[in-house]
Amino acid sequence: MDYICRTRALQSLTRDIAKGKILLSHELQRKEGQWNRMQKSDLIDSLLRGYPLNPTYGVKQDNKIAIIDGVQRLSTIRDFINGKFTLSKALEPVVINGEEKNIAGLKFNKFDDDTREALISSELQIYELSDYTDKDVREMFRRQNNGTALKPSQKLTAVESAELNSLIYSLCRHPFLSKVVSATQAKRDMDKDVIRELLMLTSASEENPITSFRAKDMGAFIAEYEIDEGKIELIKQALDRLDEAFEDNVKVPKTSVSMICFGMYCVIKDNKDISRYINWVKEDFLANYDTNDTYKQYCTSGTSSNTNVTGRLNYFRNIIQEM
Repeated sequence: MDYICRTRALQSLTRDIAKGKILLSHELQRKEGQWNRMQKSDLIDSLLRGYPLNPTYGVKQDNKIAIIDGVQRLSTIRDFINGKFTLSKALEPVVINGEEKNIAGLKFNKFDDDTREALISSELQIYELSDYTDKDVREMFRRQNNGTALKPSQKLTAVESAELNSLIYSLCRHPFLSKVVSATQAKRDMDKDVIRELLMLTSASEENPITSFRAKDMGAFIAEYEIDEGKIELIKQALDRLDEAFEDNVKVPKTSVSMICFGMYCVIKDNKDISRYINWVKEDFLANYDTNDTYKQYCTSGTSSNTNVTGRLNYFRNIIQEM
């Protein structure tokens, strides 16, 4: 199999799509229209900001290029330039030729001349494959799409501010987390989930009750979260106390790790008996976990839902209040 990598301006690409020289239908590709408006808007925004994008791949067929990877990108570009959709109102201004431009909620024909020119002159890389066999194409397609997709919670890293991202990363390295989150779980960023959940729990109040631990609600929380150094110091103290209490790795259901940490946070904040809480966690909660139907009713299906998160939270609050 041979290939040539070409860098093409969007104006040239859309012209060849219109002329039928670039085909956006191939048996290996999903049909057009898979993306929602925010995904499409992010692509246009990325092009205007000069962010590097993944290359597109196509195979030569009768002097035409049939796209086997990149149909959503190219169809989005074509549709936007042809005025088929409006950009999301959530987009922030971009800088074109040193001047800030507002693109939120606009169609292509509402761009000013500089912004239109910046977009159509943006470039994409296209690999044109030739002298290939059907097996070559299918095997290349398989390998290009064989990565592990990011889980919704893993995508939150891109939403977090640099300061919050650094804080979460630092807290995840606390030795107690390595005792309750396995290496396999850590590979899936479950330790980051624990810290995000803990931040949500310590921020909850009567005025701002807990929502859920679902990615959507967690993302909304992160977008508005402001670091409270006092609370962070208490979280660190809670993790320190738990680390001192458990010398070795301990089996804790993932749904309960943040709750145990939150319980210790409350004990320290309210000047409760730390040793009594630790004894309860060890001798009562963990030792009798499998038969604790009162608590486990909130650990069944939909563990991230509002009902189940609130149920677990109230269980721990009631225990601590009685201490």
